[in-house]
Amino acid sequence: MNLIVFPNILRTRIANTVSLGPLHYGFVIIYVVWIFCLLATLLLMVLPSSYAASKAESTAVSVCKYLNVYLVPDDMKQLELFVLQLHKHKVRFSICGVVDLQISTVTKMIGTIITYLLIFIQLQNK
Repeated sequence: MNLIVFPNILRTRIANTVSLGPLHYGFVIIYVVWIFCLLATLLLMVLPSSYAASKAESTAVSVCKYLNVYLVPDDMKQLELFVLQLHKHKVRFSICGVVDLQISTVTKMIGTIITYLLIFIQLQNK
């Protein structure tokens, strides 16, 4: 929500310098830094979980390479079971089971924010 509100406030303040008075560059800098801090916080939440999920997917490939090597039959069964479990249960991180923490979620969120900002701009121009 902050990523929708703050850019809109900043755009409105820049566009209405006549009615609101002169534009202070400190105001613009603070809002731009605040927007980047919000984006950085979002990325810091998503990147580690996305990285861990991608490494978990590559684990199955690594384990499959060891299935071709001769091992003790009991170890072979354990590795096969592990590969099947990795295939069946994908590693995913989510917020209370509602939103998946993945890079694609961030790109969708940024697209949504840009869409809302464009709608606000179009509605205010009329």
